[in-house]
Amino acid sequence: MGEIQPARTCTRIIITSILIAFYVLPSSLKAAELELRSETLLRALERDTTNGEDQFVLPIYEYLSIDYQDLEEGGVSLHLHGWARKDLADSDYFDEDGDGELLYGYLQYARPYGGFSARLGRQHIFAGITNETVDGLHMAYDVGSYFTISGFGGLPAEYSEDNGSGGDHIYGGRLAQHLGRAYQVGIGYEKIVDDTEDVSETTGVDITADPSRHISLSGVSAYNLDTEAWREHRYAADLRWGVLRVGPRYHQFNFADYFSDGPEAGSLFRFLGESDETLTLYGGDAEVALGTRLVLGAKVTQYHYDERDEEAFYAAGLLTLGRFTAFEMGVEAGQMAGDSDDNRYRLYRGYLYWQVGGRVLTDGFISADAQLIDYEAEIYGESQAQFYTLGLGGQVVPNLLTLKVAFNYAQDPYYDEDISAILSLIIEL
Repeated sequence: MGEIQPARTCTRIIITSILIAFYVLPSSLKAAELELRSETLLRALERDTTNGEDQFVLPIYEYLSIDYQDLEEGGVSLHLHGWARKDLADSDYFDEDGDGELLYGYLQYARPYGGFSARLGRQHIFAGITNETVDGLHMAYDVGSYFTISGFGGLPAEYSEDNGSGGDHIYGGRLAQHLGRAYQVGIGYEKIVDDTEDVSETTGVDITADPSRHISLSGVSAYNLDTEAWREHRYAADLRWGVLRVGPRYHQFNFADYFSDGPEAGSLFRFLGESDETLTLYGGDAEVALGTRLVLGAKVTQYHYDERDEEAFYAAGLLTLGRFTAFEMGVEAGQMAGDSDDNRYRLYRGYLYWQVGGRVLTDGFISADAQLIDYEAEIYGESQAQFYTLGLGGQVVPNLLTLKVAFNYAQDPYYDEDISAILSLIIEL
């Protein structure tokens, strides 16, 4: 028997979920609400080719979301979201990429008034040390008022794309102790197998806390059981005193332990695991509100590479005018001071967002963003990188049809030019 192909797996998930939802679910679901969201994007872009000629690419994308649920009573619901693409220019730019994907498609049961929930189908599990897309089952149960236990199992979606899903599986769980919204501490475990080969086995702890209006923090420490070393540490906090906010950050990634030894299909950056590099970065950001419209800010980050024995330091100042109002604009100026050429530059950025009204468009907007990087030394013969984007849009038919248009231009030392335009039509029912 041949391997199960990803497209067939996606189709089976959709068909099975729809059949269950409409023919098996209790009659109480008939009172549920159906929400449909369709976003159609038309892109036009030029790309350099290996022979030096520009290639015109005209892809059209369709993103479709369906949610069928009872918002008041809870119970059973259905959630589907996926995309498809067609290149109208018939170029070969996407020949090595897929033409669509089911991002998630699952049936969910949430017991009214809490206590127990379950999801069956393709879903993204983001909890503690786990950040994976799984074709399978996830369940969570509140044990009393202070503990929650959850577990999942199934097929790891990312690892079926190269060699099919035969011999693949993923499973794990998490035990969390919590006190309302004040804090939550979790202990998790996860194991991934691809084609009967162990890809990763990880355990770790996570914490989120919001004990008062003055402080909140979150963090994760993950341990690789295969290499018997810490995979990562990620911690962040927000401290607030009146008009002042300070956000310290600390991250450490051990590439050999973070990127598993499994097939390349699981991560675009899996090759970094061969470098034995450890990247540590720490710093943070701060801002102070001057009046009701002006915000001054700063951010600093120190980078340290163990294997390369290299340091880099970034510092920037920011100014924002009219935050969270109908007209917002901001500027940023910063400098990266590092040991290598690509880590020595000055960065300048400016943006604006303007909510506008009109007879044709309601809830309209105009946005613009410009960014310039000026390197101290030439990289591949170029000393600058730049990016510009201009967007506008609004509701053509209130609460039904939204139109958005964006124009983009980018250039940096690693490619000549990138020119693109995006037309987006969004329908919500």
